[in-house]
Amino acid sequence: MTTKTSNAAELTSTSTALMTLNPPRNGTKQAKLVSMLSRKSGATLAKASETLGWQPHTTSATTTGLRKRGYAIERQARDGKPSIYRINAEKTAPLPETVVAEVAA
Repeated sequence: MTTKTSNAAELTSTSTALMTLNPPRNGTKQAKLVSMLSRKSGATLAKASETLGWQPHTTSATTTGLRKRGYAIERQARDGKPSIYRINAEKTAPLPETVVAEVAA
């Protein structure tokens, strides 16, 4: 039987550090989800699903996709309440140099 170790966070931060951020296109529902998760207060899956008009499993799968794109999404468990999800900007992969150059111009 295999057990998960507590190194999952380390693996995530290491793999994120080796990649560059692949942000969604502006104006898409994924971009709106990134905006919601980037707020200091974060968002619950239920609130994000309601706002985006998605089923909860779709919202959950999209957060997984955002992790694969380089976003460091953290989950805060709360006693008896839904978990809150946030993007940790400090641990998120950097933007590609081409995007940084476009933003600076």
